[in-house]
Amino acid sequence: MGEVRRTERFARWLDALNPGDVAPVGEGVSELRIDVGPAYRVYSPDEAAR
Repeated sequence: MGEVRRTERFARWLDALNPGDVAPVGEGVSELRIDVGPAYRVYSPDEAAR
């Protein structure tokens, strides 16, 4: 498993995220929308669908 180093810059970025901006997109997949810069998207398995 990878390691995440929590730098001060990363901590500020993480704290600025809106964790409520997650929505199911279908087929057991959720999308996290990060509206910073070019507006990133992170897709992950929807644990609630299991």
